Formats: sequence, structure tokens, C-alpha cells
Amino acid sequence: MQKHKGVRPVQKTNPEKASVFGGRLRGVFSACAFFSAVFLFSCKSPVQFEQVEPLALVSGDSSMVVYIPVSENSVFVEYAAAELFGLSKENARTIVPRMENLVLASDGSGKIQVAVEGNFPKAGIKMAFSEKKGWNTETSKDTVFPFSVYSSKEVPVQFAVPDSKTVLASDDVSKMLLRYEACQTVFFPDGTEKNKENLLKTEICDFLTDNGGVQIRFYAQTPGDLFGKIVGKSINLGLNSLSGILEKSKAGEKFALTLNLELSNSAVAKAAVKMLKIALFPLPAKIVQKNSIQIQISDISLSYAQLMNFLCKI
Repeated sequence: MQKHKGVRPVQKTNPEKASVFGGRLRGVFSACAFFSAVFLFSCKSPVQFEQVEPLALVSGDSSMVVYIPVSENSVFVEYAAAELFGLSKENARTIVPRMENLVLASDGSGKIQVAVEGNFPKAGIKMAFSEKKGWNTETSKDTVFPFSVYSSKEVPVQFAVPDSKTVLASDDVSKMLLRYEACQTVFFPDGTEKNKENLLKTEICDFLTDNGGVQIRFYAQTPGDLFGKIVGKSINLGLNSLSGILEKSKAGEKFALTLNLELSNSAVAKAAVKMLKIALFPLPAKIVQKNSIQIQISDISLSYAQLMNFLCKI
């Protein structure tokens, strides 16, 4: 999928045609949205939803967001699917090849949101979430459109598949469905008041998606003690934000990690570099002060198990 600035959904409508819904017609169209949806579904006509960038479907105030190009990191994604969702290796190997990009976001309390972009045929979804396999299907109550929500006693999150290109997972997937619905500009030209404002910052999205289709990237808006969890040592640096880049290592089941630290106080930058060199010894990490508030740490090796350890605690 072509990279998009920020978290704006892919626009497939002609701007000139879209303007028809502008001005005075916007209020009328919004008021009629519910009745239009009921009519469409009562006639059993397939609704053509606009594809939505995965980053637009997670909360803008997420403490931590991870963006994964799946095809280049499929082995790790299979590993993570088994660890996070309790999926069998067999099921993970069936699902992962259909994924293109995966976004994982955490609110800092252990609750996660997952948005996946890929190719998920309707028949396959029905089979995967069938009652025979232990899944319960309900209809979303908070959205205008009656999306199916799948839950199981064996899996700690709910799933939803609003279109054949999108899979959502969360402890409360209805919030993600509301964001998805808000991005359907054909039906809601102005979005919905509840969700259109709670988006990730453009600069965060640009960093995450500028990955060459290869790197796993993450960004922590509220890093807290995340740095200590990653390197295995508690260090108080007073961080404003923390971001990282993970690239496949030649060693099996390992990544080469680069960390970017943004300090909240420029006066302590030099002292922070010295502190890091002492604290990280004997790790062969390269520590460089990039500017008055930014420090970069590279040449760190991180195993799948170590990465999952801090992902499960964010």
C-alpha cells in the first residue's frame, strides 16, 4: 500500500464529486446516514467501504505504537501472534502470509489495540471465526453499520473485520470500529465528533512509516521506564519521548536495535551520555549525542523473547 502522510485514510473519491456533500448538504447527509445504512443492509447490497490506514485506527494518545511491515518480518509476527493472542503456530502460519502491515498500540496499562492491513477473504474469515472453533459472534452496538465482533473464552481480545483489507483486535474493539467508521468520508463527510480528533500526530506516523517496507519501528509518547525494560537496566534520564528501529539480524531470532532518546532537559545531555556509557557497559553499544536534546544508541542486539518481554509490559 502506498505510504500516506499522517493518519489520513486513502481517498478513493474524486475531490470535485466529494464537494457535492459540502455546505448545507453536510448536515442533511449526516442526519440521514443511519437511515441510508439501514436501507443498504436491508436490501442486502454490499457496502463499499474506503480502505483506512492502520495508524488511523488506534488511539492518538497511545503511550506506545509499533509499526511492522509483515512480509519482511513474518517469522517474528508468527512468534508474536502465538505469544500475544495464544494462537497456535499452525493458525499463525495460515494468517500471517495474508498480512501486509501491522500496528500495535498500548495505552500504558497493558491494554492493546491491533490494526492489520492485508488481504482477508470473507469466506476465510467466517471459517476462522466459526462457532465450531469456539468463537461467539455479536453485532457492534455503538456504530451506525452493523459490524460483526468476534470473541472467544480462549482469547483475551475481541476481533472485527470491517472489510476484506482490515482486521482489528482489542479488549474493546468497538472503539476501533468507531474510528474506522469515522474515516468513511462517503457516508460521513465530516467524520464523527467522537473520533475524528483523537489521531496520532503526523510526525509520529511519518517516522513509523518511513521504514523502507523492512524495518520495525516504534514510538513511545510517554516512555516512562520503557528504556530500562528494553536494555534491562533502570536508568532515570527524564525522557520526553523514545523511538526505535529494529532490523533483522544475521543471527537467528534477533534484531539489531537503534534507539532515539529525546531528553526533556537539554542541560543534562552530556551527563546523560556519560551515564549511559557507564550503565550499558559491557554492552558494545554506540552512544552518540545528535543535538542538544537527542541521543542515539545503536549496535544493540535484541532477541525475539526480549522484544516480546517489553511489548507485553507496555
